[in-house]
Amino acid sequence: ILEGFQKFISQIKDPQLLFYCSDDSLLKELQPPGISYGKSGTLRLVSYKQEGMKMVFTAAFKGVKYEGIELPLLGKENVLNALA
Repeated sequence: ILEGFQKFISQIKDPQLLFYCSDDSLLKELQPPGISYGKSGTLRLVSYKQEGMKMVFTAAFKGVKYEGIELPLLGKENVLNALA
């Protein structure tokens, strides 16, 4: 798996087009160029909660906080996917 990730990463021409989950221990170890997202990434999930049949979350990116983002899907994993 590690070799596959390294091969994929080496083929990215513009690092700003690579988004990876900083919560993944393997990817954290590789420290690829690009934009990390997750609980500790460059694009960081600050908080999330379920309101009825949707998720509402707050994200932070480069010092700017974005609050009240609504996602019509349930679950933390969907929120993390929406960050990317």
